[in-house]
Amino acid sequence: MPQVEAYDSSIDPIDHLESYKALMMIQEATDALLCIGFSTILQKAARAWYFELQSGSIDSFEQLKHSFVAHFSTNRRSSRTSDSLFSVKQGEIETLRDFVARFNKIILEIRDLNEDMAISAMKRGLRRSRFSYSLDKTLPRTYAELLERVYKYIHIDETASDRRQTEAEVEAAARACAEAVTGACVEAVAGACMKQQLNSMLKQQLELVLKQQLEPASKL
Repeated sequence: MPQVEAYDSSIDPIDHLESYKALMMIQEATDALLCIGFSTILQKAARAWYFELQSGSIDSFEQLKHSFVAHFSTNRRSSRTSDSLFSVKQGEIETLRDFVARFNKIILEIRDLNEDMAISAMKRGLRRSRFSYSLDKTLPRTYAELLERVYKYIHIDETASDRRQTEAEVEAAARACAEAVTGACVEAVAGACMKQQLNSMLKQQLELVLKQQLEPASKL
């Protein structure tokens, strides 16, 4: 039996059905096997619904599918239109790449995409940037052209960002090295001074001992 994520009534039933049927068709499953196997990829409320079906009430998988969708229709994902794209806005800290990826994900849910509206919606949803200023000057004629341009800007921005990060890391490493060298120099100077101080103290101590030894001899 192909593996399909178990349905628990919390996601779109249409998506689940299409995934299940596609995998079963690969196995050349008959209509009867489609009906029997369906229960194996249900859980919780969905599984309970299946076993509560009246005996003899289902004659085909198509009938089972309609009954399943009708029962769990409240969980069906609402269809999007091109107008819904105007509500998509780039976040304050959202990168251009992440925004475009999120925008494109919503576009995939729109059946009859109006390209002019999609272009206008992305332009309106962008934060002010070099790319948005470029759109003010020249607006793409197609959505494909828009994507081509935006990915060029993404590449340029990310390359510049990587270069700035590399330069910052090199600068930090150079600063740390300079500080280490300076610290070593200070330590060497301090060591030399301490050595000189010890030599001076030792010299004074020797002079004192010699003086004490010479005083009795001078009295004789």
